[in-house]
Amino acid sequence: MISKIYLVLSLIALCGIIAIVNLFTPTDIGPLGILGFFVLVYIMSVGMVNLFLYGVYRLIYMLKSNIFQSKERKTNNHNILYFLKYSLVISFTPLVLIARQSSGGINLLDIFLLFIIEIIALVYVSKR
Repeated sequence: MISKIYLVLSLIALCGIIAIVNLFTPTDIGPLGILGFFVLVYIMSVGMVNLFLYGVYRLIYMLKSNIFQSKERKTNNHNILYFLKYSLVISFTPLVLIARQSSGGINLLDIFLLFIIEIIALVYVSKR
C-alpha cells in the first residue's frame, strides 16, 4: 500500500514539474515557485529511488529464494520504509546537480566531490 502512495506522489510531483516548466519562466514564478520546483524534484526523486531500491531488493530476494531453495525459508525482513532512509540521501544528488548547473556549470571535480559526500552520507545512515 505504501509503495502505491510513493508512486502516486511521484507522479503528482512529475505533473507539477511539467506544469511549472511549461507554464512559467523563472522570473514570472519568483523565488517561492523556484523553491516549489526544487521540492517537487526532491519528492519525485525520493519516490522513484525508493521504488527502484525496493524493486531491486525484491528481485534479488526472489531470485535467491528460487535458486537456493531450502526447507527453511527466511522471511523478508525489509519493507519499503527500510529503503526510505537510503532514498532520501540518494535523492539529494539531482538537486545538488541542478543547483550547481544553474550557478555556473558542473565539472568532473564537482561530480567527484558529490559522489564522496553521498558515500559518506550513506555510510552514516547505514550505521544509525
